[in-house]
Amino acid sequence: MQSYVSQLDNLVGAINAVASNKNYWLIRTQAGALYQTFIDNSYISIGHKEVSSYILGENANSYKINKKVVLDIIRNEVKQYHEDNGTPLDKRSISLISSQIAKFAYEVKENDIVIIPSHNSNYISFGIVTENYHSHMNVVNSYDGALLKKPVVWIKELKRRHLDPYLYKMFTAHQAINNVKEYAAIVERSLNDMFILEDEAHFVINIESEDIVAKDLFGLGTCLLDLLDEVSNKFNLGVNSKDLQVAININSPGKIDIKSKVKKTTILFGIILLLCGGGYMGADGTKLSTDGLPGIIKAIDEFLTHRQERELKDEIFHKYRDSLQIKQPEDMLMLLKQVSENKDCPK
Repeated sequence: MQSYVSQLDNLVGAINAVASNKNYWLIRTQAGALYQTFIDNSYISIGHKEVSSYILGENANSYKINKKVVLDIIRNEVKQYHEDNGTPLDKRSISLISSQIAKFAYEVKENDIVIIPSHNSNYISFGIVTENYHSHMNVVNSYDGALLKKPVVWIKELKRRHLDPYLYKMFTAHQAINNVKEYAAIVERSLNDMFILEDEAHFVINIESEDIVAKDLFGLGTCLLDLLDEVSNKFNLGVNSKDLQVAININSPGKIDIKSKVKKTTILFGIILLLCGGGYMGADGTKLSTDGLPGIIKAIDEFLTHRQERELKDEIFHKYRDSLQIKQPEDMLMLLKQVSENKDCPK
């Protein structure tokens, strides 16, 4: 029989790990004019058609080897296009457009995240690019001057007031296409409850209350961390609440991002929150079968249920949970569901 520590390690191995080469792109929508068009038609575009899909395709491999040479080719195409149309551009404008075209054609790739704002950024949508340049440019003829497009599956739309405040600065970028990978952790916690990024495991507590009481917020944290240490000591798991760091978005609603490079600590925290906050019942009413769950889950569940200080558990997840309106951690529930059903976990 596997040790409890090994079982935790196996659960850590099943958490979705963000690929190191995954990028995040802010795509402008011409002050919101193209926002609904992008959503309705499941694509993104940067509004340029100066360079044919044939030329971009012919130079795709060369771009990986020598970007400068390919950029010179694209600059010549942009320059010639505008001269032929009676709208000659200065060198700076040519370079700017060429750089955007190259970035969109060659660097925005499958599985990257794209973010688009509506008018005044009242709404923000997040999507996943589903194809690379090579397989889809949405043109009938290589030289027909169609806009550069890439297909996207839209996965989430947020009102600005529900957006993580740490993302606000991102929208000061005004180019048509902007690499915003520096905001990767903030974007991921806006989309997921649990993930591994740069060898650090994150577990996100979603607080849905419109009126966050500070005493309840900090009381919740203290009680959860005390429980984590108690469970770790009980089952000799070798983790400690001091392993954890926290990033708090005190928006209303808000998020608490619990993270650690000691991944077992993060997942143990998530398990405790799940079991105390509703156990194996999902938000949609689906109840998780426990037959295939690792023994550590059942052991912790029984410990939390029968511990002598039962009233402390009730205090945390009745008073604090109800006050803060903590959302059930669906990603953790899904992970355990996949494990219990012996299904492959998403990577």
